[in-house]
Amino acid sequence: MTPMLKEVPMPALSQIPIVGTTQAGPNSHWEEMGYPVGFGDEYVDMPRPDSSTYALRVRGGSMGERIKDGEAIVVSPTISPLPGEEERP
Repeated sequence: MTPMLKEVPMPALSQIPIVGTTQAGPNSHWEEMGYPVGFGDEYVDMPRPDSSTYALRVRGGSMGERIKDGEAIVVSPTISPLPGEEERP
């Protein structure tokens, strides 16, 4: 018997601002670029869980193949990471 497939609507995309840069990995730090809340020099298009979500541009290769230099990471201070996701104490 073939399983029935159900179409799931795609959530609306939002522009999440890239507000700074970070050196990912142990003992990391990040630099804020001074943009007002909701603004940045670039944006990441993806579903936005809440208005406090922002993105950072990764600089350096401290995360090896996991997160590469130049990639953007998205941060939501109100959502706990799931297993396999990165968490900062």
